[in-house]
Amino acid sequence: MALLAHGGVERAPSGAAPVALAASSLDDTEAALDEIEAALAHCAAALVLVFHSPRHAAPAVAESVARRFPGCATAGCTTAGELSPDGFSSGGMVALAIGGTARAAVSLVPNLAELAVERMARIVGTLAASADISPTQLRPDRQVFITLTDGLVGGGERLLAALADAAPGIPVVGGSAGDGDRLHQTWVWADGVAACEAAAILLLDPGLPFRTFAVHHFEATAQRSVVTGASAGLHRIHELDGRPAAGRLAELLQIPLVELARPRLQTLALERQLGFLVGGQLHMRGLLGLDGSDLILAGAVEEGMVLRVGLAGDVVETTRRRLREVLAQLGSPPRVILGFNCVGRLIQCPPSRLKDLHGALEGVPLVGFSTLGEQFGPLQVNYTLAGLVLGTGVTLG
Repeated sequence: MALLAHGGVERAPSGAAPVALAASSLDDTEAALDEIEAALAHCAAALVLVFHSPRHAAPAVAESVARRFPGCATAGCTTAGELSPDGFSSGGMVALAIGGTARAAVSLVPNLAELAVERMARIVGTLAASADISPTQLRPDRQVFITLTDGLVGGGERLLAALADAAPGIPVVGGSAGDGDRLHQTWVWADGVAACEAAAILLLDPGLPFRTFAVHHFEATAQRSVVTGASAGLHRIHELDGRPAAGRLAELLQIPLVELARPRLQTLALERQLGFLVGGQLHMRGLLGLDGSDLILAGAVEEGMVLRVGLAGDVVETTRRRLREVLAQLGSPPRVILGFNCVGRLIQCPPSRLKDLHGALEGVPLVGFSTLGEQFGPLQVNYTLAGLVLGTGVTLG
């Protein structure tokens, strides 16, 4: 079923594909979207997602996609690179359409850093009503939230916590928008409207078996540190263990301080990074760079938080092993992976092994983007491939 703009529902044509993927490397935005539209034409979509390089102006992409795909939810964002069945790339545009019996709705949340937590229950209620689902009947085996957030402002953690409180148990997966390697301005859009410092929240009932997952390649070491000065909303650490953060981190990582002053994004290449434990599981915080003696991270930390140093392992083999486990749990042949891949994973992967990293997906078609942070459940994470894998068949009950 495809969601109509005013809340009605129409049936998908007989024989329409439940899922379609598309990609374009054309520089001209409308020409690229012509290719995207043609490739998705055989799917009577309930949801169309488009992820694109900042070379394509987000307001123009948002308006054009909404116009080309009337009667369904549309959303997307700018990227730090694109993911497609052909591999990892940058400068282009990729898309995923989900149709069949799927239902979907999307909401654009402006001023992400100022999000009032109490608003989330109303947002969830509106999304559910728009998708013709009762908010009290949301089920973790039937529905999933997809989140797209601005990659350069705080608020993502607050959004995820509020979403977990408003819709407990419903899986959440997503990514933070990028802008190539510039770290200047990222865009998120939904149903024709684009904004910076915003988030798009999608409620999807795919009508297909699905699993969400998150994999990274770090192991916790015994080294730890306490955050004694931080601005959580700015993703900034001022002090570790009562000392200027940059100098203390250099000691923890066992490298000269000058190594932390690398060009933008290149600090993500360091094989030792900070993380934190939740339930015995390590979750990473990528180092984007320095501002004086402050650390700028790809996720928030708070004063009093105990951080662990994580040591990078083999990103290719770890990804292959963990994804095999996920696909085995799906209980259905996999159809497609919607992936949100930390740009730090690509930076840490030797160029000669990028094809191997893509091959670790076990041949399942992939569409998504390289991110400045990933969302999984109630957590904002880094160095992670977070994703939604859709299976074949239909869900019952």
